[in-house]
Amino acid sequence: MTLYGVVNMDIVASRKKSKELREKIQHNLFEYIEYINKKFKGILVAPVELTLGDEWQLITLNPESSYNIIHEFQKLIWKDNFQFYAGVGIGTLSTDIYDDTRKMDGECFLNARKALEIVKNNSYSQKYIHSKNNRVFFYSPTMNDIENNLSIYKNEFDIKEVAATSKRDSQFHQNINIANLINTIIENNEILINKMTKKQQQIYLDYIELGTYRKIIEEKNTKETIGGISQKLNNAEFFTIQQNYKMIEKLFAYYCDMRRE
Repeated sequence: MTLYGVVNMDIVASRKKSKELREKIQHNLFEYIEYINKKFKGILVAPVELTLGDEWQLITLNPESSYNIIHEFQKLIWKDNFQFYAGVGIGTLSTDIYDDTRKMDGECFLNARKALEIVKNNSYSQKYIHSKNNRVFFYSPTMNDIENNLSIYKNEFDIKEVAATSKRDSQFHQNINIANLINTIIENNEILINKMTKKQQQIYLDYIELGTYRKIIEEKNTKETIGGISQKLNNAEFFTIQQNYKMIEKLFAYYCDMRRE
């Protein structure tokens, strides 16, 4: 069974922004989308494109990379005065593959739309999302009610959900739904990302680009010292954020493996 990852993204409060700012954002989005299409050409099923107003979506052959691609967009828009919601869905396709994502449909698209609906809708957010700093959500049809997450079951797609079981006694088990686990790590990571200052964001980007403190000083013509760069990266929780991305990628891969069994 072939599984795909779909991400639907939408600008936060776009209608409340001025006409000039909206035009600037849309102009920049075209550039960012072109960059993402080139960088991830090998794993994108079709080019990323704007779909409706200020929304855009992507479909990838590597569902485990979905959250990493979202972060690529986040890094691109840090210098701009806007943020976006992102809904992630994993599943099968029910149509042929086309160059236009709007011509495709299936479980992966339905799940991504549901995820975007949840992350944008306050009434849903009270149940699934606990921080206003989190604008990313992964939806799985097998998600248990978070407040009553005590059983494993199959849904209409016959998806087997993985759970870790801790036996307190012979009559009680507590099960951990993997989709809820993924969302918990995503939410904690998004909180860390949104706490970064502009200076921390710039050092974050420079370190990803160049890889060493000394190269940042030499090539970015900055007045920062090695100690100052190190402190900013640590204050930004850079290494924790990177570890979270690796863990989420592994959990998405595990989720897909369970689906294929």
